[in-house]
Amino acid sequence: MARSKKRSRKSSISSSSSKKQGITYKDVGVDTAKIGRIHSIIGSMIAGTHGEHVISGYGHYAGLISIDDERVLAMHIDGVGSKVIVASLAGKYSTIGIDCIAMNANDVVCVGAEPIAFVDYIAVRSPDADMIEEIMKGLAQGAREANLSIVGGELAVLPDLLADGFEMSKGKGKATRGRGKVKDRMDNNAFDLAGAVIGIARKDELILGESINAGDVIVGIASNGLHANGYTLARHVLLSRYRLDERIDELDSTLEDELLKPTRIYVKPILDVIKRIDVHGIAHITGGAFKKLTRLNSSVKFVLDSMPEPPAIFRLIKMHAGIDDAEMYSTFNMGIGMCVVAARGDEDAIISICKSHDMDAMVIGRVEEGNGVYINDVRIA
Repeated sequence: MARSKKRSRKSSISSSSSKKQGITYKDVGVDTAKIGRIHSIIGSMIAGTHGEHVISGYGHYAGLISIDDERVLAMHIDGVGSKVIVASLAGKYSTIGIDCIAMNANDVVCVGAEPIAFVDYIAVRSPDADMIEEIMKGLAQGAREANLSIVGGELAVLPDLLADGFEMSKGKGKATRGRGKVKDRMDNNAFDLAGAVIGIARKDELILGESINAGDVIVGIASNGLHANGYTLARHVLLSRYRLDERIDELDSTLEDELLKPTRIYVKPILDVIKRIDVHGIAHITGGAFKKLTRLNSSVKFVLDSMPEPPAIFRLIKMHAGIDDAEMYSTFNMGIGMCVVAARGDEDAIISICKSHDMDAMVIGRVEEGNGVYINDVRIA
């Protein structure tokens, strides 16, 4: 077994914007502008398939389908992105299933729906029973945390499709140095993981963001790390400098332990909040990070000027990538996994409810007249 190495690094990383533009998401192959254009094409094409039962389709956190006069089904599908590559590199699979549940359940609860059922999709290069058992352990644990049932799934064995799936991660800098079996493990255990969730809600209790108004307060609920977004950039920046099994002082852990922290599941605290508070909007901070707020309401201005100090993993990425705050807050959650928008005066109750679920929450901003998303004075959307 490779021995963990400790590296001492001392750095002073400012949270202020830098004029230097370093490595961006686009530089490592994720062009969000191009993806946005593709989303527009998809949205326009599927709109023609909507029947009379569709209440809300493409573009929000879940598609909504009327099932009777009072209730709707909320549907969502998502994966865990290139976090699967880190799991394969490390040979650790027991928590990646939690991420998959979280990415789905956290989204569907944003419209005020309670997630009730889930199906998974696991694609592998080879049918490794031990690996799949570990993945399923995480899915089962996540399902219990989200209080939903896994009712089915699909296991696809795709030796040709996944044969070169990790090529861009092989041999970069120190990422695999000294670990002769890493390449074989990546080749044999290449996999992808996704899932779909169904939730249920009353029509008169849906939360879609239309009631967001100037003067509202924005409460952020803390994340526990990267969650499952921004990994293409994070891997490019960090795996060229550190070994996965290397202990890093700033993180107080090995890199692989930090990168494989499972995404926090917010279902129980959010459902508790919406039972007690008239919530105007909820945003799960995932791909696109705080730009996601415009999904709730594009006719108001979201001002985030009381953000907490970003956790160490984000400061480490920023230092090595050399990118500015606008790019960081457009790519990563920066320590906030969920945003809850409500009338001013409700913030203390929201924070208290989150605390009762052992989750830190704080006021991070407000809603003003205008449009867009601002981190302090910098517009990111």
